[in-house]
Amino acid sequence: MTTAQGFVADRPEQIDALASPARQEIVDVLEVSGPCTAAELARQTGRAADSLYYHLRQLIAVDLVTESAGERGEAQFDLPGRPFRVSYAALAAHPDGLARMARGILRLTERNLASAAADGRLELDPPNFMVGRAQGWFTRAEADELLALLQRAHRRALEHRDPGAGERYAITLALTPLPCNRS
Repeated sequence: MTTAQGFVADRPEQIDALASPARQEIVDVLEVSGPCTAAELARQTGRAADSLYYHLRQLIAVDLVTESAGERGEAQFDLPGRPFRVSYAALAAHPDGLARMARGILRLTERNLASAAADGRLELDPPNFMVGRAQGWFTRAEADELLALLQRAHRRALEHRDPGAGERYAITLALTPLPCNRS
């Protein structure tokens, strides 16, 4: 659904489509780069252009990506609106889709870290990466503060669209309520 505030993915089939790491990565690239040809998407994702067409068709079928003719007649792909976000209400109403989407995001993060390690992009002193998991007990106010920090980090990543302004990074964020087992 396109609104004055951007695009909101709010249908179960849209959430299901985002379960694929390749489709999530296409959406991520389009969010920060704007309209792209399949060749440009391939260059930015490190995937073969031929392998992206299937995923682009899946995204188009559920209205997550649009296709138009570019300046040279090439197919150009874009998001229906920016910023692009997924409806929290839709996620809560479709827990299986939420779990599949989260798995896809984590698989993409794993792929990105493995690629960075394999070609020497991970720096150790000081580190240019972080991966970890921690559990804690937070009041609702503290959880709201953490959510605000995560949302700020997410917005900051989306604000930096200039490829010449530094190195490209991905941020994977999750704050998850856990069962309250106090024993």
